[in-house]
Formats: sequence, C-alpha cells, structure tokens
Amino acid sequence: MSTQRFYSVCPHDCPDTCGVLTEVEDGRAVAFRADPGHPVTGGWLCAKVNPYLGHVYHPDRLQHPLRRAGPKGGGRWERIGWDEAVAEIARRWRSIIDEHGAAAILPYSYSGTLGLVQMAVASSRFWNRLGASRLLRSICGAAAERAVQATLGARRSPPYGHVLDSRLVIIWGHNPVSTAPHFMPLLRAAQRKGTRIVLRIEDNGPGVATDDLARIVEPFEQLGRDPANISSGGGLGLPLVKALAELQGGTLSLESAPGEGFTAILDMPAA
Repeated sequence: MSTQRFYSVCPHDCPDTCGVLTEVEDGRAVAFRADPGHPVTGGWLCAKVNPYLGHVYHPDRLQHPLRRAGPKGGGRWERIGWDEAVAEIARRWRSIIDEHGAAAILPYSYSGTLGLVQMAVASSRFWNRLGASRLLRSICGAAAERAVQATLGARRSPPYGHVLDSRLVIIWGHNPVSTAPHFMPLLRAAQRKGTRIVLRIEDNGPGVATDDLARIVEPFEQLGRDPANISSGGGLGLPLVKALAELQGGTLSLESAPGEGFTAILDMPAA
C-alpha cells in the first residue's frame, strides 16, 4: 500500500497560515500534521485544526443536500440529489430576479474555512455576473477595516518575527492565544528580550464578576505556557492572575459595572 504525502496550508481565517502535511492511502487521509519546515507553524498545530481528520470523517458530517420536509424548526428533512438542489435554488433565484431584480439577492458571508479561491476569486466572479447587490463579504468586517484604514492609513501586518525588535506591544481587543496562537512564542521571546506588553480587552456585555473571568483571563494565563499546550486551559480567576502579574512587576486592572461591560488592562514589563 503506497502512501502519498501532500503539502498544503490551513484554510482557517487566521494570520498564522500554517503549513500542513497530509498522508493519503487508497484515497483516504490517514495522517494530518504540522509541516516542521514551515517558519511560522514550527511543527505544531492549534487545538482547532489538530483533530481535522476527526471532523472530515465524522459520521454525522453533512455530505448530501437536504430539503426541509415540514414546518421551519420542525427538524424534518429529506435527502435530495445535487442536480435537484441546484435546480431548485436556481428556480427560486430566477423568480426573485424576475420580480424584484438581481439586486434583491444579497451575498452575505465571510471566510471561515473557505480558502482564498472560494472566498475571494470564484464567488466574486459569480455574484458580479449575476448582478447581485454588492457587499464587502460581511458588515462588521468591512466597518472594522474602514476604521483601521482611517486611523492607521492602511491595513498592514508585519511579519511575526518583527516583534522581537519591538520595545512596546499593545494588544487592543485581540486574543492572540485563540486567533493567532503561533504569535505567542515570539511575543514571549520578545518579552524576555525586554519588550513591554500592554493588553486591553473591552466587552460591552452585562458586566462581569471578579470571580467569573475565564473568558478574559485566558490570554494572561497563557503567556508563559508551552507552545504545544497554548490553545488549552481555563482562567485562573482575577485575584490569582492579579497576584501573579504583580509578582512579575506588572499590573492588572478591571473596570466593570452592571449593564456596561468591562475593560481589563494588563501591563507587563520586560521578563
């Protein structure tokens, strides 16, 4: 039995863009691991992507078109063929276009796990040809991008390694432990070289009690963890994290009021 090895990249919407290796036997993937030669991946994958084959071959994965066979919310579905599914969608779209015009169709989506071809090339050509309403993928992303451009002039991200030459890093409303995990070892290395780190998180929710901080404490806790475990673990609780920060010469402050969300600021000096 011959084994084929394929080099690829993670399709998730993540700045790490990790390199992955997939081994295939008789048309079925049997191994999925990090590319040890990739300069950012460094031989390990995050907790979201590492069990990828378990998602691909899960027995409950949807593999065929389904059409609702009862009232909405009733949970009744019937399997149909691909040709029938495409024909029904096309028929409904033609009816909308004939009655209201093509602009009545609004493509609303974002990247997820689509990859560049599906997200930015193939889909755009299709919607343009159809004449659908124009939308920059989503509403929230476009608004944030315009704000960044208006404030900084452009949306540019330096290579991760540049953080090693930084004297001050401000992490504002961002949790790199979850959304850019391979940046964390370099951030920690920069801190050991003398970089000061300031992390600020804001939440507009209903406020938070001092003993209910797992969702905002995780980035603080993870700073000193081994990269292999960087995507796991829960919060320590505000009192303990505050004490640990102060032991290292840092400060942790939390401002919160019922109905007004919270702001947490962690200021860590050089390690």
